[in-house]
Amino acid sequence: GGFVRTDMDVPESALVRDVVYAMQGIDGKYVKFDAGADGYVVGKGSGVPGATRDMIRRICECGWLYRRISAAVASWVASKR
Repeated sequence: GGFVRTDMDVPESALVRDVVYAMQGIDGKYVKFDAGADGYVVGKGSGVPGATRDMIRRICECGWLYRRISAAVASWVASKR
């Protein structure tokens, strides 16, 4: 495909795609929700530099918020039944 390669092992376009997924509360191929970290993270073995992993974690905070709101709404709806 037309992936833009960086010095990372993961194509930048794949990270962007995964960030868009995470912002919707969905795990991607490289960016996944980590309950221990209580947020979305990029695996350390992916070859993505730490600064980029940190930036992605910060951007994905809205995905964390989406998950929290979605769970709260689901809990509220279930309690009304």
